[in-house]
Order: sequence, then structure tokens, then C-alpha cells
Amino acid sequence: MIFFVVRYAYKIKKNPELSPVYEIDKARKIDTSISDDLNFTLQHKIILIVFALRMIVMVLGILEFGWFILEIAGLFMVLGFLSGMIAKMDSNTMIEHFKNGARGFIGVAFIIACAKGLLVIATDGKIIDTMLYGMSNLISGLHPVFAAQMMFITQGTLNFYIHSGSGQAALTMPVMAPLADVLGISRFAAVLAFQFGEGWINPILPTSGVTMGVLGLAGIPYNKWFKWLLYIQIYFFILALILLIPSVLINF
Repeated sequence: MIFFVVRYAYKIKKNPELSPVYEIDKARKIDTSISDDLNFTLQHKIILIVFALRMIVMVLGILEFGWFILEIAGLFMVLGFLSGMIAKMDSNTMIEHFKNGARGFIGVAFIIACAKGLLVIATDGKIIDTMLYGMSNLISGLHPVFAAQMMFITQGTLNFYIHSGSGQAALTMPVMAPLADVLGISRFAAVLAFQFGEGWINPILPTSGVTMGVLGLAGIPYNKWFKWLLYIQIYFFILALILLIPSVLINF
């Protein structure tokens, strides 16, 4: 897999016209030149040191105090204004820079909101519980190997609606683990099916806030991303089905 990725990257570097987003990048006319007038000053060094300290504070806050999105966002905002003060910017200049930076995130925020909207509908409408119940009944009548593979497909399907790994595990594993015991499948195989279904499918899902947010920031249309990633996803899908077979046969 790595070989194909490296080979593809080399082909794009050698012939940029082969890139799926070549026309988009060309239209942007991004200036990648570096000015010779730029100097790495003491202010730059202090700002980098402050940034490194902020990373340490963030890790400690997450591990020790349970910080999440709001606290991390607040920490980033404080870092931004602190960096402006170190650079000796006045308040109006800092606010203008903040607005210019936030402007690029407005569209991304709407994209993420739309992606999360489907999750709200599926949760409040009890659609996810119904799907899980129906799929578990289908799995219970299959051969252990096919049952493990169906667990993977079930997890991947539910991942369309649930993108939190811990949330999906809390919802599905209380059903999948006992079902694996009944079918004679090791719980390792059930967990492996969960890991494949929850992790490998995320990059192509249009309901994933992270995927759609990153595409929005990069300015890459989802249809181009889908066409480019589809073959890789098919590869991972088949690989997951194959890797689940020995985990069932050796009852690991």
C-alpha cells in the first residue's frame, strides 16, 4: 500500500497535470515563493516557545482535568492574542488578523453542522438502535467466519452515523460481544471487526465532521475526493474481510 502511495506521489510530482485537483490548485494561484527579506527574529523564537508551552499545557489539561473542545479552543484563542502581543501588534491589527483567519472556517463550520445533522436525526429517530437490532439478528444465523465479516460491515454501516469511537463501542459492543460468544467467535475477532469498521471507513464518509471539515479547509470537492479514495477504500474493505478469517479460524 505504501509503495503505491509513494509511486502515485512521485508521478504527481513529475507530472502535476495528473493530480485530480490540478485545475483547482491552478485556479487558486497560490504563491509558494519565500521572500529573502524575512528574518527569524527574537519575537518569532519567543512565539514558538510559547506555542510549545501551550502544547504541554493542553496535554496536561486533557489528561489531568478532562479538557475537551471548548477548553482547547479557548487555549488556542489565548495563544493567538498572546502571540499578537509578543509581536507588538495593536488591538485593531490583532482583531483584523483574527477575522481573516476565521473567515476561512465559516464555510467549514456549516459543512460540519450539516454532517452532524444526520447524526441528530438518526439518534432522535431511534434509527441506529433499529439498524443494530436488525443486523444482529442477521449475523446470528451465519457461519462464524461470515458472521465476523458481517460484524465488520455492521460496524462500518453504523459508523456512517456515529463517528465517535468510544460512542460506537458503547453502543455496539454490548450486543456484539455476547453474540460472538454464542456463535463461537473470539471476542478478539469482534473487537477487530469493530476496529476495522470504525477506523478504516471514516476518510470517505460524507457525514464525518473531520473529513468534511478538512476537505472544506483544503478546498477539495467531496466528489473528487470520493473518486480518488474509492479504490483505496475497496482495497481496505477486502483486506479487512481477509484479515478477519484467521482471527476466527484460530480462535485467537
